[in-house]
Amino acid sequence: MEENNFVMSYGGAIVIDERGRELRKRNTKLNSGDIFGQLLKHYEISMQTVMIKRSLLIDENLSFDTRLKYSPDYNLFMKIASKYPVGVMKKAIGKYRLVQNSLSSKSLPIAGQEMRLTLDLIFESSAILRNKYLDEFQASYDKCHYYDAVAHLVNKDREKARIELRPIIRARYEYLIL
Repeated sequence: MEENNFVMSYGGAIVIDERGRELRKRNTKLNSGDIFGQLLKHYEISMQTVMIKRSLLIDENLSFDTRLKYSPDYNLFMKIASKYPVGVMKKAIGKYRLVQNSLSSKSLPIAGQEMRLTLDLIFESSAILRNKYLDEFQASYDKCHYYDAVAHLVNKDREKARIELRPIIRARYEYLIL
């Protein structure tokens, strides 16, 4: 991080089950540098692998937004990536335990809403970013609709899920499949 003047870095993660058995590796796909636009389209940061320069957090008065239940990490990391180059390590450097009743699964119904809040904050704070990454922002907003649709399906409301997916159905193959 010091060599390349990165204020934040992250790497891939190994997903493990409740007993510690490896389920899969999630290696990173992006390369270090100005990756904000790419993260808008393909967010790949695993919380367990992140390192942030302490002075940045203090100087910019940055921290996790405690009002957010699903995505305080997304909020903080995207704010940082929108302003600074980020270091990316290709290999898995941490583990992520997948459990049945995790907080992430319980707060899935608010995932789209919280991601939208982060995108709106960044989008409204900078006309330069808004113009430079217009297509990438749209892809992220589409992902919010996807998360809303998944939440409706979990609640067994197929009609609301269809309504959420209708405007984005052709944007990505996974949306069509859902």
